[in-house]
Amino acid sequence: MKGPAVKPSDTIRREYQAALQAFVRRMNMELMQEISRAYTSREVALPSTEVTRDASPVEWLKGKLSDFFDGWHKKINAMADKRAKWFADQMEKSSSKQIQKMLRDIGFTVEFKNSAYVTGELEKIIEENVALMRSIPERMHKKVEKSITHGLTAGNAQLYIATELQKEFGVTERRARLIARDQTNKANAAISIHRSAEAGIEYGFWLHRSGSKKPRPTHIKMSGYNFKLSEGLHDPDPKVNRKIMPGELVACRCAYRPDLSSFRPQLAQDSVIIRPLKTTYADILGRVANSLKEAA
Repeated sequence: MKGPAVKPSDTIRREYQAALQAFVRRMNMELMQEISRAYTSREVALPSTEVTRDASPVEWLKGKLSDFFDGWHKKINAMADKRAKWFADQMEKSSSKQIQKMLRDIGFTVEFKNSAYVTGELEKIIEENVALMRSIPERMHKKVEKSITHGLTAGNAQLYIATELQKEFGVTERRARLIARDQTNKANAAISIHRSAEAGIEYGFWLHRSGSKKPRPTHIKMSGYNFKLSEGLHDPDPKVNRKIMPGELVACRCAYRPDLSSFRPQLAQDSVIIRPLKTTYADILGRVANSLKEAA
């Protein structure tokens, strides 16, 4: 019997994405202001009074922007830990609630405690998201330096750099969206699969979720396959060729449906408390109706 799909929270994704995009937009706005201040009204040269005998215009402007990005590294460091911990905490609550509701619907109350394994998974989620957030200004800094070097040597500096920065801003904002979506999918699958296994569910069904412009052909074929939650499902793609979990690969939106026929309460780990609900006639009718709906 297939349980309902365990899907990532769109509310959490949107809030996380909004925070990242707000950071990117503010950084871009201040960066454009910084570069604009570095120029006189003339199109070609940098302020001659600012350039020392030992510094070329390129190195002078790079120095200015190095100071700018040092400040933004401090800002992202201050935000990253707090935001990543919030994200991991919210994903743990959302994923756990889905498993609790699913098991309650078949007659069991479930109380989760943070096992060493789930705690380890949450720490991994926090570390990965901190690293991804810190990479935003780092990547932008490298791109800006390339634009400056090319723009000043080509003689069309300010216009060229402004155009290139707008392009890079678009790329960075799209990357922020990808980070939010990808990490939400990954965290949801990792936490919910481990919660399912802790509760005594041994197997699940792979669920391919559409939405990607370039879906992985192997994941489309894998949809519906039954796999052991402790092992994952083999992806035959030559570039992968190993067992993976739903949402594990970059930009993978796949999820899973717990195989409730493999649910064994006696196999639940010590970190989980499972109790049978007192069954009423209405409960029985509800479960029968749900079973008929699934069968249809």
